[in-house]
Amino acid sequence: MKNDYSFYYKIYAVDKGIVSEYSTKPDTGYYELVYDPTVSVEIVENKIFDYELMQNYPNPFNPITTIDYSIKEEGDVELVIYDVLGKVVEKIVDERKTPGNYSVQFDASKLSSGIYFHSLRVNEFVSNKKDVALK
Repeated sequence: MKNDYSFYYKIYAVDKGIVSEYSTKPDTGYYELVYDPTVSVEIVENKIFDYELMQNYPNPFNPITTIDYSIKEEGDVELVIYDVLGKVVEKIVDERKTPGNYSVQFDASKLSSGIYFHSLRVNEFVSNKKDVALK
């Protein structure tokens, strides 16, 4: 990056909660990368500070959806899909996991359209979210 070379990169937003849906300047979506030897780099560890169960996406879905979750301490993780009557439809995860961010897919191709719930249980943490399967 010497001799006045310019590099360009494009940013793609994965989480709309971090980057808004619309872009501002430059409207091309490309940004110039400028080398500055006076800037130091700080290494930040990606620590998980809490348990979290995210809403599945897409939702409504047909037939596959993705469920993301985070765990802050090692523990026995149970991620279960229930129907509206509280009957277990499928255990997606049932194993011991270390702290981190995880992502699993749920395939509802054998299920009818309707409302389902996914529930995460880790140590003392429990959280539920509503899913809508459309066929």
